[in-house]
Amino acid sequence: RVLFRSMFTSMYQLSLLKQFQCAYHLSDKKTARAKLNHLISITKDKNLRPYFLYNEAVLSKELDMDSKKQSYKKFKAIYENYPESDFGLASAYRAGKLKEEDDKFKAKELYLVYLKNAPDGKFASDCTESVKNLNTVLNVEESEIIANSLFLNKKYLEALDLYIQTPFDKNWYNISKCYKGLNNLSKEKETIINGLELEKSPVEEKYISLAIDRLISITHSDKIQTLQDLYTKCRNKYIFPTVAYKLAENSTSVRSIKLYEFVVENYPNSIWASNSLWEMFWYNYKLSRFKTCEAIAEQHKANYSTDTDAPRVAYWLGRVLLKEKKTKEAKEAFYKVIKEYPLSYYSFLSARQLKMSKAKKMIVKKPITSYNINSINKKLFAKDKLILDLANNNDIETLDELKINDEYIKSWILNKKQNYPKSITLAKNEMNKRLHNGYGQNDEDREDESEKGQINFSDFELKLMYPVLYENEINEKAKDFKQSPYLFMSLIREESHFDRNAKSSAGAIGLTQLMPNTANFIEKTNVSKETLLEEGEN
Repeated sequence: RVLFRSMFTSMYQLSLLKQFQCAYHLSDKKTARAKLNHLISITKDKNLRPYFLYNEAVLSKELDMDSKKQSYKKFKAIYENYPESDFGLASAYRAGKLKEEDDKFKAKELYLVYLKNAPDGKFASDCTESVKNLNTVLNVEESEIIANSLFLNKKYLEALDLYIQTPFDKNWYNISKCYKGLNNLSKEKETIINGLELEKSPVEEKYISLAIDRLISITHSDKIQTLQDLYTKCRNKYIFPTVAYKLAENSTSVRSIKLYEFVVENYPNSIWASNSLWEMFWYNYKLSRFKTCEAIAEQHKANYSTDTDAPRVAYWLGRVLLKEKKTKEAKEAFYKVIKEYPLSYYSFLSARQLKMSKAKKMIVKKPITSYNINSINKKLFAKDKLILDLANNNDIETLDELKINDEYIKSWILNKKQNYPKSITLAKNEMNKRLHNGYGQNDEDREDESEKGQINFSDFELKLMYPVLYENEINEKAKDFKQSPYLFMSLIREESHFDRNAKSSAGAIGLTQLMPNTANFIEKTNVSKETLLEEGEN
């Protein structure tokens, strides 16, 4: 009985996992497969089973221990049971391979599943080539899926051949990107112009904006004149709200406000409507038209409360109320910003307005204290003892191999690999998604209903979003310049996400994204780019 129970302990599972890895690296596939089968028989964890099942199916096929039919059945089951995992998608690809000879339509279906969900994945190139070799007729959706994958893998000519077989109104922007990849500027220009002149198109507004900018760039034309021409020619066409908004951005204040008002009134569902409403708010604030500001803020709250401009409008509403001597209402407005948008910069500004203790602590000059990222392991990996053991042993390679379908765990792995920009972005996006859906990090563990949906600033997610790095260099420089080290840390996180090798398209370099000319001005001498890449110097 003791032996039976011990078989289910994480240490026993960890030993089996390591035995599998050793056998596999020694090319002892039979032993590796045996260890996997043992793990499968005692493991029910959804994070681990896809890894075990997939590798067992691969080894069984390589060792000819499964028939073609058995292999297909295994891979198909893995995909159907774990469709969102990397191993589920890889299984769809392998099942497709096994179906090529006897059912090419089923093979195509499985390849397309992989390409739709992993267009630039490990097997994407082989999938596109395999679909081509099947010689089956492709419908519009299938052509688009394959073309998207080819484009992401920089096979622009092949992608173009497929895109031009699909409706132009739907894919003109993608066609123009292919021509850009092929350095065919004349065809790129022609495609953009033809796309912008369409009456209707499902192309997203953000891509319309990028296409207009690209057209201005390759034609070397005057930006305002080009926008004005489009504004005159394209009334009532699908690009009109984008053109009106971009023209407003580049016009005098009086005309720009009329254009912003036009966008809000006529295209309230446009992605530009929220920011247009903010611009109207700010214009009236500067003119001390506070009643108008209140009305605009109410309209924004009613229609765009989840938009990126929402915290800004909510905060400045509080400032408006202060201007109107409505102190109680202003405080309520600031508290709402903190409650509804806790991760926003405007939450911090609201805290300062309320003179909260946390805000005061943010400007102290005491040194920053580092923490070991492993300190969050117990909470992050609490639901799986085996994965916790791997994390505590810093077995990053194995954790990465497991391809666990959890954004915070992926963020932790990237942090350990020192890929801080991607780690921070993953954690931030996941947190924003959870807050947008109306719940905090660990609501399932909270008994007090009043705490649910709120940020707990001791939770591990925040440590992934706001890691403490380069603290020695930051503390030293902050002391030299008599500044808050938190100011330095915040600047670096915002500018480069702690990537000391960061280089922007404008030429900014290093942790704080200094422009070489700025560095030369500060130092009164020429500073090399290599020097700017040194964290202490930057």
